[in-house]
Amino acid sequence: MERKRYKIIVLILLLSGLNLRASHKSDIYSAYVGNNMARWKISIDQMNSVNPKNNDFLLELVNYQYGYIVWCIGNNKEDDARKYLKLAEENLLTLSSETGNTSMVNAYKAAFYGYKIGLNKLTAPFNGPISMNCAKIALESDKENPFGYVQYANIQFYMPAVFGGSKKEALEYYLKARELMERNKDDIKGNWNY
Repeated sequence: MERKRYKIIVLILLLSGLNLRASHKSDIYSAYVGNNMARWKISIDQMNSVNPKNNDFLLELVNYQYGYIVWCIGNNKEDDARKYLKLAEENLLTLSSETGNTSMVNAYKAAFYGYKIGLNKLTAPFNGPISMNCAKIALESDKENPFGYVQYANIQFYMPAVFGGSKKEALEYYLKARELMERNKDDIKGNWNY
């Protein structure tokens, strides 16, 4: 009887975890298409307060933080951008110290170094090459990771041509990312990144 009760408790915990994850994905997507970043922020704050966090959960949280940070930068909310960038980097550090996904960790690192440039253009000579290196590692680690292609494309798109940036090359990488994403239709449904 005790063993059966234990199995039921474990099953309930697993199902509630799946429901929580689906709920956040749905909330983030709704916030994205509805341009409701207050709702987005509430979701990532709720997720950040959950303990313990497994690697998949942390990777999902970092993705949502990634989206919120760039919105903050684009909407002159630099203090919030810095706050959430710090949180995201802490989560990413936890992921990179675990047996995490090297490609995804480096793709986010590439983005976050780019965000630092967005917050302070004077850091570009230092952070730009680091960002590029992280994007290259992401692609070398997993040639099927669309997010790595997006980050490399972003670097090419925003880097001035005089320093090697290319909108044409960026477009090729964006298209490759789209092609990879579209291979699994279930992954793109309700996915704000797509």
